[in-house]
Amino acid sequence: MERASNEKPEPQKTEDIAKWAASRRFEDIPADGLPYLKTLVLDTLGCAIAALDGEPIVPIRELTEELGGRPQCTPIGGRRTAADRATFWNSSLVRYLDFMDITMVRGQSFHPADNFSAALAATELGGGSGRDFLTALAVGYQVQTRLSEQAPLQEKGFDHSTHLAFSVPAAITRALGLDTRRGANAIAMCGSTINTLWVIRSGLLSNWKGLASAQVAMACMHMTLLAARG
Repeated sequence: MERASNEKPEPQKTEDIAKWAASRRFEDIPADGLPYLKTLVLDTLGCAIAALDGEPIVPIRELTEELGGRPQCTPIGGRRTAADRATFWNSSLVRYLDFMDITMVRGQSFHPADNFSAALAATELGGGSGRDFLTALAVGYQVQTRLSEQAPLQEKGFDHSTHLAFSVPAAITRALGLDTRRGANAIAMCGSTINTLWVIRSGLLSNWKGLASAQVAMACMHMTLLAARG
């Protein structure tokens, strides 16, 4: 990859992540883990469908329909809309009931299903297959899990959804088939912009506890599509 004059000669971490994400194949998913990944997809869809009449979901649906957008992707239980808005809608549904998957590591817990909606919208936008979707989702799961294991954030005052700023664009990179340059730019843009604070999960809680990850996913979709266009 040709490097600009102001870039370091060696690949940066965002490039390493993007290169790895872009190169993943369906066959890279461990055979003993694939059935569980499929089970998590069904579980996540069940959480989303069960939340369709949730109190904050109704105004989200109304706002999405009011804003409109090109019919690129499919919101669960609604009309087709733009990719970033479908990502927010579906992420809100997945998160609202707080019944989706959870992973515990030392110093942090998080919900890998927060990667689901962006991977789904990006796969649909890119005309991908079910295998492409599962591969992109596995990329998101892996990146978020490794970051959470190696760099837990909660004790430092940052929310676990901050790691989505790296895992979501990595998943979208794979789903859209972006090259390393564009994928690395997307991860850098998202990682430098999205830093959610832990305060949303402490004290008197608001609906934003369940919607912050949807906002992250939507913003990552937008920035990755910008990066895809150079």
